[in-house]
Amino acid sequence: DVESYPKPVQERLPLLSGGNSPGSRSRAARLADGWLPACLSAGEVRSGLGLIRDEAERHDRRLPADFEVALQVCVSVAPTREQAWRRFESSQLFHHLVSLSRTTLKDQGVEDLLSRNLIGTPQDIAEQVRAYRDAGVTTMAALLFAADSVPETLDAMAQFSDEVITAVQGAS
Repeated sequence: DVESYPKPVQERLPLLSGGNSPGSRSRAARLADGWLPACLSAGEVRSGLGLIRDEAERHDRRLPADFEVALQVCVSVAPTREQAWRRFESSQLFHHLVSLSRTTLKDQGVEDLLSRNLIGTPQDIAEQVRAYRDAGVTTMAALLFAADSVPETLDAMAQFSDEVITAVQGAS
């Protein structure tokens, strides 16, 4: 008896199972239209998606062709990798991820945040996005920008749009 307004545009609202845990992957394999992981490397996404496919088969389910993998990651783009890392490391977002290393990200830690997020030059990030696409990511669902003010966030979003998205689309 749950109601939701406004109503979705599509007839059926897709369900995604969120999280990195085995339980989240299991729910995605058995029940969902997609998976919503966070802060994983391209290799970890590929591995997790393989586990989801294997479990789906064990439950006599074939994942739909449009099974969505909607990754959530942090973004810090700058002219050099060092500047991007310094911006990320000094942001509240970095400190939030460190705090999550005791709960949500406890099995991942924070030692390798560079490969688990989009941090670097526009070219570096475009390569990472392509690697995620090759690993099975269909949507970059939640891009959290390493910025501590609205103007910084808007600038980072504009740079991401102008330099990263353009590069990824141009190479497709």
